[in-house]
Amino acid sequence: MNNRMSRWTPLWLLLAILSACGSVPNKGIEVGNPDLKGKVLTLTPKERPETFLLDFAEDGSVAATRILENEFETVPATLETAEAFAQVTATFGDGTDLDAQLFFDDSGQLSEATLALDGQPVELESSVLNPKALRQPDFKLAALGVAERLCARLTECGAEADAGSCTETILDVPGLAPSLGGSGGQSLREMQVELDSGELEAVETSLESCFWEISQMPCAQAQKARPPSNPQIDLEVRQMIPRPSCSSGFRATSS
Repeated sequence: MNNRMSRWTPLWLLLAILSACGSVPNKGIEVGNPDLKGKVLTLTPKERPETFLLDFAEDGSVAATRILENEFETVPATLETAEAFAQVTATFGDGTDLDAQLFFDDSGQLSEATLALDGQPVELESSVLNPKALRQPDFKLAALGVAERLCARLTECGAEADAGSCTETILDVPGLAPSLGGSGGQSLREMQVELDSGELEAVETSLESCFWEISQMPCAQAQKARPPSNPQIDLEVRQMIPRPSCSSGFRATSS
């Protein structure tokens, strides 16, 4: 018999084996289980257009989000944990069942993640677990946060620009809004005005993934825009906005 369990070992069997070995599994995020509170897991399939986010809240609840171009859906998820193992299951509105299994090393770091949709394994291009980047009331300044993170990545990639002047420049670049889920022609500064007035709201899980993707942007892409001197900054900064996560970062509030 193979010494390693199948990646798709049924949870009931895995829990029974652990219990028989003297390790009693727990439901939810508890002491001794993988530390997932306040983190977001981004699952990117290799040959599918969707991105999946698993949002582990501080109160122990879990939400699953499916992002496809400018559309996204968030549903409650169920979490089961055991020592060095976690499983998240959820069902989306069209009936698609998600099953994610997470494996952790001795230090508690994520070592492997697997994904199945409707019972069929899905090959992953990447699986990234990170602390959530935003906390309230930061969402009230989320448009400013986009500009700050773009400038931070530019600086990390060698752009010689003062952080303050860089942020001010990017805030006024016209036409960034559509790349972030806002109205056509708007700048980040104009989006921030609508955030302040309540006409626009930030979408937490999408922005978490958006900010992470900005931080991981290849420098070859980031270096195309070097504010404030680059005459092509309007075009280049728009091309810096990652998709699909950023494209659903904001939405109009219901009237």
